[in-house]
Amino acid sequence: MSKENNDLGLLFGNIPLKKLDRTARWRDGGISPTCSFLREPLNLQEINQYNYHFAIQHQNGATTYVTPEGSGDVPDTFSDFLTLRFGDEGPTLHILGPTDVAITETLEYFSNLEDVRKRNCFLQFSSTHIPFQDSYYSCRVQAHCLERLFRAAPSREYRFHEITLTAEQLSVLATRPHPVRITFSEMRFEDEGTAFVDSLESRMSTFGSLTLEGLVLFSKNNVKRLLKVGTIEHLRLTCCSSSPNSDLPFSANVKSLGYEISSNEWLKHCEWNIVAHQFSLTIKYSSGAFPTEHFILFFRRLAELGHFTELNIQFEGTYCRFDSPVGVPDSVLETIIDAAVANFNLKTLALGGSLGDLTEPQLAKLFQRLKDHSGLRTVKISTSHKEVEPAFASLAELLSHNRNISVRDEYGRIYSDKSSIDRLYALNGFYRGSASFVTDPPPERLSLVMTALLIGALNSFQRSALLLANHTDVLHQLVQYARMDNEVDDDDLLAMNQDQKRQRTN
Repeated sequence: MSKENNDLGLLFGNIPLKKLDRTARWRDGGISPTCSFLREPLNLQEINQYNYHFAIQHQNGATTYVTPEGSGDVPDTFSDFLTLRFGDEGPTLHILGPTDVAITETLEYFSNLEDVRKRNCFLQFSSTHIPFQDSYYSCRVQAHCLERLFRAAPSREYRFHEITLTAEQLSVLATRPHPVRITFSEMRFEDEGTAFVDSLESRMSTFGSLTLEGLVLFSKNNVKRLLKVGTIEHLRLTCCSSSPNSDLPFSANVKSLGYEISSNEWLKHCEWNIVAHQFSLTIKYSSGAFPTEHFILFFRRLAELGHFTELNIQFEGTYCRFDSPVGVPDSVLETIIDAAVANFNLKTLALGGSLGDLTEPQLAKLFQRLKDHSGLRTVKISTSHKEVEPAFASLAELLSHNRNISVRDEYGRIYSDKSSIDRLYALNGFYRGSASFVTDPPPERLSLVMTALLIGALNSFQRSALLLANHTDVLHQLVQYARMDNEVDDDDLLAMNQDQKRQRTN
């Protein structure tokens, strides 16, 4: 424990077994100590630093089982309890309480201890999981508590897993006055999601982000209504893969759509009227013949639509033990490149899974076809850095021809040779910075260009030429104001800046 915590005194006091109404017992770990707070904890991390299982008894009658980071153990009880997971690095808490009020009070107590400024902050609610029992307990959190949680931490992501929500709780989730991030995973709703969709339809502002994972039991009619509401900015689905209506999500009225599908049957029947401008599609297929014809038809449709700004396409093949992975045919890759070229406003193209694991000839074809795309800024592939090395000549040609493009791996890292490729990226960055002064000139453009010439472009003919090609008016003024000894003092620079300001106002 840190010195600061030692100065504050012990956080927990152990409760003798004879004074306990309930012994803390774990499914895998057996019996653990039960404690009470001796003082108020500073934050959740102070609780999380105890790297073992224990329970906390609260004055309101509730008991919290604390699972340390990295453990998946749960209380060994058939009593109804609520599980809270605070981020990837925080503790997992299992709250048992005599009443919904006690559970709600305990939830709010721990929620107030979390540092919501942390990156990727989320709070996950889940229920008791009893093996071999096909039922989810209700989320025993009062609706007004959910309102306070969102009000206190509006930027936090909220996840609900294997739990049943009431109409009142769903209405609270859908009516927050600010954009939210919500994930439903393996969920049930008492009203089949009607209250949630009703509230979304009446919203006047954007809802934010909604993710549906696994089996989320909206009624068929509510699914159709959900996809039409128009207030969801980002929608991600992994739950309609085997449904006869698996084509419905393609037409979702959203700005950004992520869809994961595991069946090939949708390719035969969909019209693919995709509304979203940012489109991410993960296609899972089993071993056997690659559905080349159907994929080609689909990607031709993406080319016809032509309105995408982001395309993220992944192929994930599943194979039996003795199967060999099926590579993506050149004809499919060619059609995907056609779709990218046809979407003039496309800024990001990401190819993942087996689709992004490309051979040297495929990489050369990709780089050659994309070099004239004026809108494209980022190309992402999943090919290893070592396998890209034979295509560095093609990559260098792309970067020399189109200075706005960068090629990155699935983690966002550029493909580097520690030499000429890196110098090209540096030169292109200099070029983009120079060009940005033209499209959106700052008031101090002259002095910035001069600084770039004297520092960033010093001893580099290429950089000097790029800079002066974009700023010929600055070159003209430099010549106009030059002294006989070719020196420019601060007063001259100030005068030239003032001249530029007068010209803009006139």
